[in-house]
Amino acid sequence: MSDASDPSSGSSLPNRKRWAALSAPFIVLCLAALVLLTVDAARQIQGLATANSDNGQWSLAQMEVEFGSLQAELDKPEGYTDPEALRLAFDIFYSRYQTISRGALYADIVNTPTAEGPMRTVREFLQDTVPLIDGPEENLLAALPELRVRAEPVRLAIREVSLSGVRAFSAASDTQRRKVMNSLVRLSGMALILVLALALGVVALWQLMHVARDQAQRRARANHRLEAVVSTALDGIVVTDGAGRILQFNGAAECISGHGRDLTLGRPASELLFPPGSPEARDLTLSRHAGRGRVRCEGLRADGTRYPMELSVTETEHEGDMLRAVYFRDITRDISAEEELVEARDKAVEGEKAKAHFIAIMSHEMRTPLNGMIGALELLTETELNRDQREYLQILRRAGDVLLQHVNDVLDHTRLETGRFSFARAPFDPVELAREVVDVLRPTAAARGNMLQVSLPEGGCPLMMGDPTRLRQVLVNLMGNAIKFTENGEIHLTLDCPDRTGTLHFEVADNGIGIAEDQQERIFEDFVTLDSSYMRAAEGTGLGLGIVRRLVNAMGGEVSVESTPGMGTRFSVALPAERAPLQALPPALVQNPQMAPSRILVVEDNPVNRLVANAMLRKMGHTVIEARDGAEGLKIAAEEPFDLVLMDISMPGLDGVETTRRLRAGGGPNAETPIVALTAHALPADIARFREAGMKVTLTKPITWRALTEAIAGIAPVAAPLPEAQGAEDMGRRDAPVLDDVALDAAATTLGAELFASLRDRFVSETEDGLRELAKEMRAGIDPTRYAEKVHRIAGSAAVFGASALHAALRVEEERARSSETLPVGSLDAVMPVWQATRRALLELETQAP
Repeated sequence: MSDASDPSSGSSLPNRKRWAALSAPFIVLCLAALVLLTVDAARQIQGLATANSDNGQWSLAQMEVEFGSLQAELDKPEGYTDPEALRLAFDIFYSRYQTISRGALYADIVNTPTAEGPMRTVREFLQDTVPLIDGPEENLLAALPELRVRAEPVRLAIREVSLSGVRAFSAASDTQRRKVMNSLVRLSGMALILVLALALGVVALWQLMHVARDQAQRRARANHRLEAVVSTALDGIVVTDGAGRILQFNGAAECISGHGRDLTLGRPASELLFPPGSPEARDLTLSRHAGRGRVRCEGLRADGTRYPMELSVTETEHEGDMLRAVYFRDITRDISAEEELVEARDKAVEGEKAKAHFIAIMSHEMRTPLNGMIGALELLTETELNRDQREYLQILRRAGDVLLQHVNDVLDHTRLETGRFSFARAPFDPVELAREVVDVLRPTAAARGNMLQVSLPEGGCPLMMGDPTRLRQVLVNLMGNAIKFTENGEIHLTLDCPDRTGTLHFEVADNGIGIAEDQQERIFEDFVTLDSSYMRAAEGTGLGLGIVRRLVNAMGGEVSVESTPGMGTRFSVALPAERAPLQALPPALVQNPQMAPSRILVVEDNPVNRLVANAMLRKMGHTVIEARDGAEGLKIAAEEPFDLVLMDISMPGLDGVETTRRLRAGGGPNAETPIVALTAHALPADIARFREAGMKVTLTKPITWRALTEAIAGIAPVAAPLPEAQGAEDMGRRDAPVLDDVALDAAATTLGAELFASLRDRFVSETEDGLRELAKEMRAGIDPTRYAEKVHRIAGSAAVFGASALHAALRVEEERARSSETLPVGSLDAVMPVWQATRRALLELETQAP
């Protein structure tokens, strides 16, 4: 911002403060020196003012005057001399001499070489004269002439001493003045230094004051901005002292807590913000959460209501006191949003589970009737048929294949959508794969007048690693799509072996109706059939090409399309290729192996599935023993050995996996017998679980003659995993017919008229008893799981006998039971009317040939 602190001033301020701190002692020392020099100068000036030099000079001059008075008394004529006056003048002179000769002031004068001789002359004169002065008067008067003679040299000596004193006192005065001058000079210098120091100090202080004023202004602006931020912050901000008393309370805190700012200042924050008895309320200083980041707790409003709070506490020390800033906000909406998000996630997870559950049910329940139908068709091919019957059989087989393809497309689409699709990794021959696809689709193409051609590289291709089943599905979908939209034309499949980039290329070209350019991307979307002309050209789910793109992309490849309306379409597939380490073709599938008769145990809870499997196996020449559930299968397997066991997976009580585990662990005669799994649940995880339990091969329903033959021969690959089901709604159709004539015809053809009639009557009787028993157990409070198992058993039989409406109603009941902890009231209310209609329709068939 524009008022941000200047870095230079900010960095120079500590230097100025440091120099100020260092100059303070210097100024103090200067002041001390100035005081000392002032005292010394004052002392010297005072000494100069009070010096005895003038008195000393006066004393020396006075000694000369007083000796003149003595000499004047000596020079008086005889007869006029007054001895007393002489003695008085002598005493005065003698006293003056003693003062000068003994006084400390005159020591430096009388002891000088120039004054020492004269002083000795005076001293000797005095010594010689004192006896006369103190003696008799006549002796004094008699000695006057001699004293007059001796007085003259003494006068000269005194004169010399006086002059020496003047010179000495003059020199001392000069010295003293020089000392005073030096002291005054030093004092002036020190004063000047001090003045300069004080001037520098004043300048430094002025700069410090200027900088401090700028900083104060910046701090004031910063405080103003901080106060503006705090006052406008959306989060509540409370500042407390070390004891937890509120010092600042912003507007957001007022809005959140409901407390007015004026009423909160000085009061404990823990008392106002948190419910009594809470850990936060007991923490008076609010130090419990300091430095812990964001913490969730419970807050209290002024009206006593509680709310979820997010809290953060920071600490700082200011002027010896601990300050704490408390940031808090109401997270009621956040928690609601989180709960909604969790709920949405849970619903999504439940939706995925429901979709997966539907796939599992769809795989089992929709393919179970298909198993009966296709199995019956397989058996019919081994019987004697007239021309019309064979034609009808072909129609049934084509209808079954189409229905199975639609089911597989929906399941593959759902598995790809849910991310549950997995790919095998096995060696395969691209040339053989292309030939197989063409051979399989050649009859379908011929039915529409189309000619299939295949272009393969000379010398073939090396074995590649990948998922041949999924690649076959891609080619079948592309070729099938070309056949649908081409009539009396040509369809060309071209294979190019991996190039230098390691890419395997397939191309499917036709001369059919073509696709408009603006529609070419849409054809890869799910459930897209473009327009009515396409719908008239061929029926379908609109999933084939969408599945192709998803499969190719999942395998790391690309698929593209080129088309001209009226000229044809070309699909190109490019897949990353890796050569297989083993240069050997996989063993060819056995079409009709010559197998020795075997003893086979079939463990299947559905009676119709048991009958179909029994009929197929017996036609192959095998001996078949049936078990209605896992427990019976274990009992039979413990009593006699078998060459093979066909084990259904979904059975009430002991399922196929648990039955297999117990069979392997039991150590009986069939502990090592090969076990083939029969299931519509063939996801990769399921197959791994089956193998772990001890099953060697997995057959996916519906069971075909070929698949069963290959499994028994021990050379069949594990069936490709099927996707899980989506749910029961689509199968629980309320507009389903009471009886499905196609299913009834297939069951009657497979089982024979007499057996079909017997099983039909048995089905009617068992269903009647089963529903009556269910109603009774419901009134007694049956467990939902057991209820679902019984409904599932009746629904399976209903599907085989073509009771579509009953099967749909029972499937809905089963789903409700499995998804609820308690059975809904009146669960069988919707089933009983459907059963009555189904029963009447079945009984009406007694007079008709099945």
